[in-house]
Amino acid sequence: MPGVEIIQRDACIFNEGTNGEELYLKINKSQLQGEKVQVSYNSYKHLTIRLITGDSDKLIVFDKSASEEIIDFLKDRNRDLPF
Repeated sequence: MPGVEIIQRDACIFNEGTNGEELYLKINKSQLQGEKVQVSYNSYKHLTIRLITGDSDKLIVFDKSASEEIIDFLKDRNRDLPF
């Protein structure tokens, strides 16, 4: 089953001692899954990942700026892409 994991990481102060601050990462994970996955690029220039299960879906929509960065990254690594 196709899935996506979204991970949020926040630096937090663990200990404020005489030797300075000690930091750790607070991690929060959430998972999205579907029976099928569909990737699209719409007329607003937003890259969208759609996870479909039956009659419902979950969307991950990247704004124009993030979409351009993803596409540029892919173009730099594979010259045969159609976009």
